[in-house]
Amino acid sequence: MINTVLFDLDGTLLPVDTDRLIEAYLGLLAQKFSSRIDSTEFIRALMKSTGKMMKNNDPGKLNRDVFMEDFIPRVGMPGDELEKMFGEFYENDFPSLSVFASPRGESREAVQRVLERGGDVVIATNPVFPEQAIIERLKWTGVERSDCRFITSYENMHFCKPYLEYFQEILDHIGKEPEECLVVGNDVDEDLVAAKLGMRTVLVKDYLINRGGGDYRADIVTTLEELPDTVAGVF
Repeated sequence: MINTVLFDLDGTLLPVDTDRLIEAYLGLLAQKFSSRIDSTEFIRALMKSTGKMMKNNDPGKLNRDVFMEDFIPRVGMPGDELEKMFGEFYENDFPSLSVFASPRGESREAVQRVLERGGDVVIATNPVFPEQAIIERLKWTGVERSDCRFITSYENMHFCKPYLEYFQEILDHIGKEPEECLVVGNDVDEDLVAAKLGMRTVLVKDYLINRGGGDYRADIVTTLEELPDTVAGVF
């Protein structure tokens, strides 16, 4: 019986053109560090270290540690200074990127439907950002942090999507079995892969991403407008 819903964030609960958001994010972040490192070099280093983090499958290393161990020597800055500047950026600059999102009431309503039925909500976004950035994007949807049983971030996860270990790690954190969980996302390869563990899946097609890398089929295909009724229907 389903009692937990794992919601992806960008392109699912948060209607957003991810490519435009990432482009603006990189430019703004590079500007923050421009007094210390050339912006082009900074973005190149950031992308390479992020790529290494996303490919990590070492259960002994948090995503944050993998990223920092690779990024620090690339930019030649002390780790504590990097952490301070990242924190300032996410607090002061990152919120301005909300202009690239188009929040919809259905996101909050879908979460509320789960909570009203006594279910648990997990924000299962790809954990390549610090929690500070994920909580900020969650605010744009109207969903409260207190609504969520667990939120994945690079500080608390050892794997990224589409590794099955990512979904298994969430199960371990919340003490659930696969058959108790529904995964809701917009990315065919990164979200629907959870079915291999025995989770049911819902594909939200408004901002569909399908790279054609895997032959996955969702149990349910829906839109954001229909999502509250869709998730309510599985309980």
